[in-house]
This record gives sequence, structure tokens and C-alpha cells, in this order.
Amino acid sequence: MLPNNFEPEKISDLDEKFNQKKSFELIEDIARELCQIFVLRQRQQGLIEKIQDYIQENYSDSTLSLSKISQEFNISESYFSLQFKKVTNQNFSDYLENIRIQQAVKLLQGTDMNVNDIAEKTGYTNCVSFRRAFKRVLGTNPAALRTQPAYTEVSYGFEPFEQPQSLV
Repeated sequence: MLPNNFEPEKISDLDEKFNQKKSFELIEDIARELCQIFVLRQRQQGLIEKIQDYIQENYSDSTLSLSKISQEFNISESYFSLQFKKVTNQNFSDYLENIRIQQAVKLLQGTDMNVNDIAEKTGYTNCVSFRRAFKRVLGTNPAALRTQPAYTEVSYGFEPFEQPQSLV
């Protein structure tokens, strides 16, 4: 029960102040949650960048796999696969295949190594799977590419990497 001398404007002012405080708290909560999302995304991206570096250094290992990387970084395979796809817009196996083929192109055009040796140096266990992957990614076979002018990002749809010294 309100007193007889109650002023409706004061109640209205109190109600408005209460609503402003609730609005501010709501905005504060939203900002806090957005910050948490941002921090989590940064961590995920940082992890994937470390994994990409690891892949660059170890692409020639024929046992390199989703499972091996998951163990190396102490994360589940499903988490790794999901986060890798989210950050790179590419699944792991396609990414690894592209890295290996890019390196194979450099070796084909920069050395006189035979195709079987290049397949082995780039992580393929047999020449047949290497040739299939090469054709799938570039639309041509390794021998034909060797006689073509140097590849470019435009002609094959990916940016060349520096040739690792360990393969020369």
C-alpha cells in the first residue's frame, strides 16, 4: 500500500533507474560472453597455426595423419578435425595433400630427381597414389608438369612455398 502523498513521477523515476541498471548489467554480461568467445577463437586459431607449422615441417613423413597430429598435440581427433576445418576452410587430408603436391612440383621443376624419389620425399608410400593425387590436384601428371614452365598460384590455384633445404 502506497502512502497518500505518493508521487507517481518518483516511482516512474525509480522504475527507469532500475531498468537502466538491468540494461547495463545485460550489456555487461553480453560483452563478457563476447570476450570469452573471442579468446576461445584466438586460442583455437593459435593451435591450428601451430599444427600448420608442424605439417609444413613434417609433410614428408608418410605416417603423418589426423591421428598422429591429434596425439602430438594432445587433442581428440574429432576436435582437431572440426577446428582445422573451421579455421582453414579445408579438411586436414586435403590440406596435407596440397602441401605435398606443392612440394612435389618444386622438386619436379627444380631438380632432376625421378618421380618415384619425389613421391617418397613428399610423404607418399607408393608412386601410384602419388600420381593419382597429383592428377587430382593439378589436372596433369608429374612427367608432363616437369616439361611445363614454372607453376604459379594462378595456374594451379595455390601459392608456392619456399623449397625446403632438406629436400635439395
